[in-house]
Amino acid sequence: MILGDFPQIPPEKAQVGRYIALDCEVVKIKPPYTDKMEMSLARVSVVNFHGDIIIDVFVKQVEPVEDYLTAVSGIRPGDLDGPNSVSIRDVRKKVEDLFKGRVLIGHTLSRNLKTLFLAHDHSDTVDIQTMLAIRSKYNSQEASLRELTRRECGVDIEDQQRSSVLKARASMAIFRLYKHTLTLLYKRKREESNAPDRNQRQRQHKTWGDEAALQIVDDSSKETRKGEKVASSRPGKRVASARSEVSSDDWWSQLGSQSTQGRRNQRS
Repeated sequence: MILGDFPQIPPEKAQVGRYIALDCEVVKIKPPYTDKMEMSLARVSVVNFHGDIIIDVFVKQVEPVEDYLTAVSGIRPGDLDGPNSVSIRDVRKKVEDLFKGRVLIGHTLSRNLKTLFLAHDHSDTVDIQTMLAIRSKYNSQEASLRELTRRECGVDIEDQQRSSVLKARASMAIFRLYKHTLTLLYKRKREESNAPDRNQRQRQHKTWGDEAALQIVDDSSKETRKGEKVASSRPGKRVASARSEVSSDDWWSQLGSQSTQGRRNQRS
């Protein structure tokens, strides 16, 4: 899969699918307004869950290229002016549309997204370099893609011709090894991100009134069931427990009648 040496992919595996892997390559340019060299997006590749290429385009450069960084990018003179090259605006629009509703996978994804001037929902983003399982296994948050591919998949991409397609496929291959664990983790993270915050839950409690099954007590979201008394963690804060045996109106009326009866007894 990583080296692309698989047979013809059947049509059902050539679909985009829910999981996509992204990688980008850059070149060095020297804009006229500065004496310093800058990095410029030069190639964008996206593959699906099975390693099939969804997007693989070179990006036309506005400024002259000073260094193609061929040793690490695989880009050579002429690639950026060929028939497969597009403007950065077009490639950004195409990639952004592809992101919608999908899980994005990659290595050092933040760097790639920054190069594209794009963002993606954090709960639908998997950076294999910073995955908990990878960090724990290698005791590092900066494991290189070459090291991860060699140790996890038994493939040394250093011996191959460098390209963003190769790196995207390598990222996807590593993701597939941990997909089951990650699916459970990211499902829980998405549920937590969609859960109402404390203030919203308090507003809901006020709306629900005595029909609510749970009662929020303080900022730490302590909960109590009906009929249970809970001491407040804040000095001077009064907490009234709900009475399951009577409605709120009956409870307040009984409280008032008891207080009145007590004062009458004292007078007599």
